[in-house]
Amino acid sequence: MAPQFSLTLPPSKTFTSYEIIVDEEKITQYVDDIRRKYGKFSNPESSNELTIFYGDFAELDASGAVKEGGIISRSTLSVESVKDEAVKKSLIGLKKGDTVKVNLAVAFNNDADEIAHMLNQPVDKVSGINSDFNYTIDTVNQVEKAEMNQEFFDKIYGENVVNDEAGFREKVRAEIAGMYVQDTDMKLKHDIEDHLLEELSLKLPDAFLQKWLQTAVEKPLTPEQVEKEYGGYSRGMKLRLIENRVFRDQNMNISQDEIREMAKQYIMHQFSGYSAGLTDEIMTGLVSRYLEKRESVERIIETLSDRKVFNYLKSVVNTNVVKVSYDEFLKIVKEHQHAH
Repeated sequence: MAPQFSLTLPPSKTFTSYEIIVDEEKITQYVDDIRRKYGKFSNPESSNELTIFYGDFAELDASGAVKEGGIISRSTLSVESVKDEAVKKSLIGLKKGDTVKVNLAVAFNNDADEIAHMLNQPVDKVSGINSDFNYTIDTVNQVEKAEMNQEFFDKIYGENVVNDEAGFREKVRAEIAGMYVQDTDMKLKHDIEDHLLEELSLKLPDAFLQKWLQTAVEKPLTPEQVEKEYGGYSRGMKLRLIENRVFRDQNMNISQDEIREMAKQYIMHQFSGYSAGLTDEIMTGLVSRYLEKRESVERIIETLSDRKVFNYLKSVVNTNVVKVSYDEFLKIVKEHQHAH
């Protein structure tokens, strides 16, 4: 019942490939974060301008009550990083156990990247958010930033890789640029997918698939759920058909070594901050146990397949590179989402 189609690549369309400019303010912020991470901590009784709180965010509704189904997050809050002076002032003199009301959009001047990081949420979920949050303080911490000396540089990047502050900032710039590439690649991928879907106009057996979703999946859906979610499911199914065609036509394959390497990356991410203690023997055992589950292997194969197909498409499509600030890029993404 799958639709038959022919796929001609590369498409004639020229796509916009965004390059996000790394500004000096973002570099300074990143450098300060690293210096705090490797600095000396203390626990004063009450907060001041250098305090880093640890506590719980709870999104509030319009009445000031905790919002049902709202964002809940346990995270840090640095007084120094707050951009709004009135909000910063409200965070001075607080103690463990205190609860303060904070509007993060005001506090961080609508910096969606900063807010997303703080709330442990995707950027698109917090972009444009204007809710108040209760922040209940668990600990009041103060950090003396690490000095910018050779010992610090060696600790972060290895012995004599960086020898001065200018070189350190350039390394940081490259790291931030690398993170931005992930965001711009996601936008380019979505644009290519939109074009292919429009060009091919694939027709699925919708009635059959809607019925199947109600009965044959692990967690059957109600007719109401199917109606609500079918658009996204249909798009995903069409993209999988296109992806499989490209994968097959380009004679791509996925090796056991690639599967094991990605499993290793997943595990290292799960042990973030502690991965240095994972010996080769321990890692080998963890990888083997991870790959015992069929769904884990399928997830890895799906991710690798998606990555290989996108890398191929990215290499063959025509692109026009446009340089933008990060805020401009977020605005472009947001407008695109509204258009959908």
